[in-house]
Amino acid sequence: MSAGITELEWKERCAKRFVDVGGFAWPTARGLADAFYEALEGTDLNDESPEEAADEEMSNWSNDEGNTPD
Repeated sequence: MSAGITELEWKERCAKRFVDVGGFAWPTARGLADAFYEALEGTDLNDESPEEAADEEMSNWSNDEGNTPD
């Protein structure tokens, strides 16, 4: 996890990025952030901010995978 932030803060910042950049509604963005955090647990999250992690995750999505805003 990024140094100095809690799990809750990481998820909130990640979700905000999914809203701001991805165009998702807050409940969906928060669910994505929760799932994303769980998938990343056990890895070194110190290398990038929650925003950078969300940007990287969204860059891997394509519309044909069903990952589209609400």
